[in-house]
Amino acid sequence: MGQSAALWPEQMQNIASFKDSLAFLQDCNAGELQQAFRTTLDLYAHRLDAWITALATHRLDTLRAAQPQGLHLGAFGVVQDLLPDAVRRRQLPPGQSQALDSLGYIHAPSVQQATAAAVLRSGFLANGQAAGQAFDIDLRSQRVQRAKHLLEGIANGQSMAALLGYRFERGMTHSAGQALAQYILECRQAYPLRPAGASPQDEASESIAARDVVDGVRLMDAYRTARAAGTVFKVPGVPDALLQPNAAIAVLIDDLLEQMDAVSDLLVSESVYQMVSGNLDAAGAAMMTLDKQTRPPEPRVADTPHSTRGYTQRLVVALESADPGPWAVEGELIARMEPRLNAWLARLLGHPSRYQFRAQVFSPPSEPNGDWVVTATVLSAGITELGLSPLALVLHSEAQQGAGQSGVQERLGQLMGDKLRAQLGAAADGLAVVLQADAPEAGQIGLVAFESLAWVLRRLLAQTRPLRRMDMVQARDGVESAATQDDGEAAGVDLAELALRCQDAESQADAVLGLLAAASAAAPEDLGT
Repeated sequence: MGQSAALWPEQMQNIASFKDSLAFLQDCNAGELQQAFRTTLDLYAHRLDAWITALATHRLDTLRAAQPQGLHLGAFGVVQDLLPDAVRRRQLPPGQSQALDSLGYIHAPSVQQATAAAVLRSGFLANGQAAGQAFDIDLRSQRVQRAKHLLEGIANGQSMAALLGYRFERGMTHSAGQALAQYILECRQAYPLRPAGASPQDEASESIAARDVVDGVRLMDAYRTARAAGTVFKVPGVPDALLQPNAAIAVLIDDLLEQMDAVSDLLVSESVYQMVSGNLDAAGAAMMTLDKQTRPPEPRVADTPHSTRGYTQRLVVALESADPGPWAVEGELIARMEPRLNAWLARLLGHPSRYQFRAQVFSPPSEPNGDWVVTATVLSAGITELGLSPLALVLHSEAQQGAGQSGVQERLGQLMGDKLRAQLGAAADGLAVVLQADAPEAGQIGLVAFESLAWVLRRLLAQTRPLRRMDMVQARDGVESAATQDDGEAAGVDLAELALRCQDAESQADAVLGLLAAASAAAPEDLGT
């Protein structure tokens, strides 16, 4: 066959060894074969140490075959930190450097993202020290998220100056002990968003521009100017007190500069990403966002592309008991409409005794344009005193559009006002009741903590729907699937029980309407004048 006959015995020996291996594997079950196949495939594809030790083992087998008698000793090792000798470089003119064979590798989720990263890195290396921070791109997740939030605000019609001003004032409000909140007015007067004397247009607009907020861009420009001149930045009107408010304000401005730099990095990266992808219009739109204040495109450079199929899993919560326990409220309509959901929320909220709210009482100022004076009167109330079920508390804990307070806050304010009048009588006239964020005592849950928990529960309710019988039917259950085709959207719903709840709600609504009609008939005709 064109081969030397001397090679046949070794080849036949390899075939015999292969047949012996197959004979050994034929008694293994499918699970063992699958595990062995995966292990072998992983070994040959990724394990460099297995190849290295295999060479030493092969050498040992060769020595033992040549001299079966005796003891064969040997060892092998790995040399670490092995580097080539220093290469003698020729002298280059000033400003030039030796070209490297490779600049390394970039790990990215897609080829387009890797190409964009290579272009950005090439621009940074080509410009060197002269580039400064122009090509020093930082796309860490926290910076990308903060930049996206600012771009979303621009897309909704707000300016970058207003958005940065919002964040600056929020930082002043959330400072330690709210020590900087007292200087917000001075900052607004020093760096107003709208020039003095300007007024908003009378015509209707789809988006309302920001008002009464610090101009974040002007504030940063003034800070940069002072820093470039080597002087200490000071906001006009803000004194240099013992707390050094100007130094604390400078820290907040540094954070604004960091956010602005994150937006710039994201837009530059997005422009290069769209350019290497062939979308020249999108690349130009990203670059014009800050230059011409145009609507920014949604950044795609930081998105991870998915080429796999999505798989959705549903979680079913079985609502069994309708007893809310200590949260029971007599005669509330919304709780009677969904008793099991109300009881489930009661179990999630825990015992109502944990929720305690407090309010501080203020007296009016003694002189015009003065500040309200804090009194020694502190009011407290438990959550059960509101007379609301868990379902009503969760749904009414968010302020509606155009309302300053949520339903829970309004009801709690009325309750605190009634307690103040019951405690002081006529002396309560003219006093102001201000709800506080924290609880009266340690270990209790205050207003802000409760509203945060209610927000999570309300969002959970908004993203769920009732279970239907079709949700439990699989594709192979042809008989069950055919049986539920005529049930419509109410497949598997207990319509009789639902009808009883609706009738109960209708009767309660009719009773309330009757009371309102009787009160309206008995009221004077000039009640609203």
